[in-house]
Amino acid sequence: MANVYVGKDMSSLFPDIVLQVRVKESSISRLIGMFTAQYGHLHSDTALLCINQLTKEIMHDSEPIRRGHALQTLGSLNIPDLAEYIAPPIKQALQDSSLMLGVLLWMDVSRFSR
Repeated sequence: MANVYVGKDMSSLFPDIVLQVRVKESSISRLIGMFTAQYGHLHSDTALLCINQLTKEIMHDSEPIRRGHALQTLGSLNIPDLAEYIAPPIKQALQDSSLMLGVLLWMDVSRFSR
């Protein structure tokens, strides 16, 4: 991620990073999410591979922080026609009692409504 922030093009690593989306470590999961958000629009076909895993985390993970990271990553992908994939997890997240997930949910909803 340090190379990304100093302006180096790391998009060639995108397919390998997408395969790591199942990592359970919170800090690494966050970095993978940021990387996916940065380069998802350049590799939209490959980015679609991680949508299923992110949806599973949002709908079934017991930890609110992991559900929040997955929702934030899914919401930050700049892929055309993403609405059909993100609608079911958003509906599920609307019923969640976690305050953090609610805040992230409303940020994502406002992003899509523009």
